[in-house]
Amino acid sequence: MSGRPIRAAILGCGSIARHHCEAFQANGIPVVAVADTSPEAARTLAGLAGPGTAVHPSAEALFDAGGFELLSICTPPLFHAEAAVRALERNLHVLCEKPLAANIADAREIEKAAARSSGRLMVAFRHRFLDSTERIRSLLAEGVLGDVILFRNEFHSSLTPAPGSWFFQRRIAGGGCLIDTGSHSIDLFRHLFGEITGAEAVLNRRLPATDVEDSAVLLVRSRENVSGVLVSSFGAVGRAEIEITGRLGRLRYEYGGTVRLECPAANRHEVIVPKPGNGFAAEVAAFLQAIAAGTPPPVSLTDGLRVQEIIDACIAADQAKKLANMND
Repeated sequence: MSGRPIRAAILGCGSIARHHCEAFQANGIPVVAVADTSPEAARTLAGLAGPGTAVHPSAEALFDAGGFELLSICTPPLFHAEAAVRALERNLHVLCEKPLAANIADAREIEKAAARSSGRLMVAFRHRFLDSTERIRSLLAEGVLGDVILFRNEFHSSLTPAPGSWFFQRRIAGGGCLIDTGSHSIDLFRHLFGEITGAEAVLNRRLPATDVEDSAVLLVRSRENVSGVLVSSFGAVGRAEIEITGRLGRLRYEYGGTVRLECPAANRHEVIVPKPGNGFAAEVAAFLQAIAAGTPPPVSLTDGLRVQEIIDACIAADQAKKLANMND
């Protein structure tokens, strides 16, 4: 692949694929092909990608046609592993939407394929690349909050079941809100505070005609004994925020708003306005830089695997508790 200009293809043409397409375009990378089992979705994304973009009805057709060096996987999680393994076997680079897979077993298959491939894989945890996240990391590195005691992150959406929606089918999605937006929360905690050494979740299902959790409270801790409360839900009033409390102060960030820093002891009170952006273009830029330099991507396969392990363990523990309660 050395010396060749990077050309991208997108597998899965739903709403997230539009962001990937625009991110490639922002970085000067042509999207030369798209594929989806929905002809309408594929044609719509191809129209956004521009004239000459090939449209394929399946992953098989996309791989058979070839002509690209980087594959963006935007399918439901159930199909991530097959596509990623196939791409890595062809030594293609892979940008895989989160979560890495629908379950840890599938994620391990990706790991095996990556070990044999010269292609690089990056998991698309875009929140790492938001300017707000970088501002928060800088403040933490500066030590303005002192020893951090608690990290709280909430992601709620008004998503509700629709006929045929894969978001509410465990077999296809791998779970509900915990694996969807909760995966971002877990990655953010690890990105800011290091490895998670303990995790426990309370999962609940209130929405009808589904088999996934639509609310989740995940309690985690880091090696440095930072506690985290990670909350996610479907069907709730939309909300996205971060709050970090330390011995010397507190900061709070509402997505789309400002980072507010309050350190009374040091008489430091600041309102920081992050640069606008959704993280997708910066995410692609960072991946392209790693490919060009021959260095590991900033979000590694290990990062994706660790998030998957935590989610799978929490779901299994919750199911075991519910089964035990039924048998009491």
